[in-house]
Amino acid sequence: MPAHMKSHVANPLSCQECNIDFEDKRMLRMHMKKHKSNEVVASCEECGKTFTRHDSLKNHMKLHKNGGEKLKCETCKRSFFTKKAMGSHVCKHNACDICGEKFQRVRNLTMHKKGHFGEEIFPCGKCESIFISKKRLREHVRELHEKEKKHKCEICDKRFIMKSGLVEHTRTHTGEKPYKCDMCEMAFTQKGNLDTHMKLHKNEMPFQCVNCKQRFRQVGDLKRHREFQKCGFTQEDFYNSLDPNSKLKNVQPV
Repeated sequence: MPAHMKSHVANPLSCQECNIDFEDKRMLRMHMKKHKSNEVVASCEECGKTFTRHDSLKNHMKLHKNGGEKLKCETCKRSFFTKKAMGSHVCKHNACDICGEKFQRVRNLTMHKKGHFGEEIFPCGKCESIFISKKRLREHVRELHEKEKKHKCEICDKRFIMKSGLVEHTRTHTGEKPYKCDMCEMAFTQKGNLDTHMKLHKNEMPFQCVNCKQRFRQVGDLKRHREFQKCGFTQEDFYNSLDPNSKLKNVQPV
């Protein structure tokens, strides 16, 4: 077969899910097990989050029940059931390939890199958010860092900055689920949860690991993959290595 025509023939040792090529069948089989491990076996009826293991769903459901015990990282605001799990997470997953500075959110990394290419940017002095105008920065500080939480839940006394936040929260007490899936019978309290659920029907995998190129349906699944496998991380990146003398002092019960 002419060399040019070979370029049109699919590589038999190529993953059909993510187009990564392998040198032998054994490596391809090992790789395909990762895709199989991402198959959804359970879905949360409250928020639409999907799971590859039933025990993971069981633990997750505790977050929706009153009194479910959680520990919250004050740096990245993620919640955990145990101090061991808390100590094995990475706060900032997104590193700048120019200067190495790390960010919690991809958007903030993208804005940061604009500064490297000569664009004027305006970082927030109270969090990692970055903006392209002083006006938007002032609005952010006023809305997020200075505004009082005036909207109080009459059932559990939790407070919110925006009235829309209180409305969404109240649905967790009333059981109202106005956002209905048009492909199945599930319904949700928030539109974002419905959007997450719809990725299951469409089989979307929009989040890709920058190190191994494996794809995931939810950003939380990507984070857990990178942390559990130490995929692209060193031990110094993990929370429990930030301060060797710390007893997880940045943990607060929620």
